[in-house]
Amino acid sequence: MKKRLIPLLLCVAALTGCSGNTQSDASLPPLDSMIVEETQPATQKVYAGLIYYVTDHGTVDAAGMTSWKADLETMGNTWKADVLASVPAASDTILVLNAPTEDITQNDLNALDALFDAGGHMLLVMPANASEVRYKYIERALEEFCIRMDYDLVTDPAEGHTAENNAVLMTRIGTPDGMSLDEKYYSAPLMLDNARSFSFFYNEGYGSIKMDGFLETDITAIGTPCGGTEDDPETFEGTTLKTMLYARDEKRLNASVVAVGSGSFLTDAKYKDALSEQPLGWVTATVPWMIWLNNRD
Repeated sequence: MKKRLIPLLLCVAALTGCSGNTQSDASLPPLDSMIVEETQPATQKVYAGLIYYVTDHGTVDAAGMTSWKADLETMGNTWKADVLASVPAASDTILVLNAPTEDITQNDLNALDALFDAGGHMLLVMPANASEVRYKYIERALEEFCIRMDYDLVTDPAEGHTAENNAVLMTRIGTPDGMSLDEKYYSAPLMLDNARSFSFFYNEGYGSIKMDGFLETDITAIGTPCGGTEDDPETFEGTTLKTMLYARDEKRLNASVVAVGSGSFLTDAKYKDALSEQPLGWVTATVPWMIWLNNRD
């Protein structure tokens, strides 16, 4: 599918603490050149795999995820709930890390790296969290895919851009070829509540990374510091903020990460809410797409 190309944020070490991995504009191509139009047309076949739902690190209780679980199983997927460190290193596995309130450990990061090396995938659902927790190992996993997680809460003061429950209006950037999404998910307003933003940046592995956004705010949105342990956290304003994006690594068998900065719509409590249908459709559509990445010609 065609998708709109947009400016990407360059991670500056002095502001974001990217451990010296950021390189200068003079020696690197524009970040826009890392955005990829997938060349293989979308397929009608639905690819299924193992949905590995992480139960430790304070994630949302799997008992409250039965509606989404049932829909994924109807699509042909297998669902397993267990601790992160036990995730199988397999290309047909999608690890779901849903709103952890604690950081993962070095052993968990090792398990994630084994998963990625095998061509596996991670769906990170990470709404804004006011707790003073620094997710340093989750950040390291994301950095391998040139993704930065912001410690912010996205709001938008523009008229008509916020619903009664403080959900913020989003713009749909588009989907890559190979990802099938019904046209109805482009029609009604799409709003995310309690949202955080993400951005892309350069590191030493950028040459094999292909990435793009799915959803972003209008330029009127503001990313207000929320959570984390930085002494002087950054406020983001005057630009669009990405709230759902992906990156895949061609050198790791197309292992991929999809990060979404909101997630209440996935829970049984919100599954049937009017504002849940649109974001639910977008997130669910990434599941067969990630598995398709391992089956493309």
